Amino acid sequence: MLSSGDTRDHLQAALDDRRFRGALRGLGWEQARAFRAVDGVTGATLTSLAIIEGIERRLGGMPHSYRFPEAITVDEVRRYF
Repeated sequence: MLSSGDTRDHLQAALDDRRFRGALRGLGWEQARAFRAVDGVTGATLTSLAIIEGIERRLGGMPHSYRFPEAITVDEVRRYF
């Protein structure tokens, strides 16, 4: 991990999770960048999903938003402003 804007605790929870760390192990580049079977780490769900998105992007894959798979609409946001 080169950098993170998340809290240290969330980042550490994702990095300490064996299942998460091993999710891409043994996959070739093509398989890793097309990987979609990701489980977020409890307590660091958004952080772990963002890490997978970053890896996918770095390998040249078409980033899929695991964190927000459906695009948010203006109407959904408007109620908060």
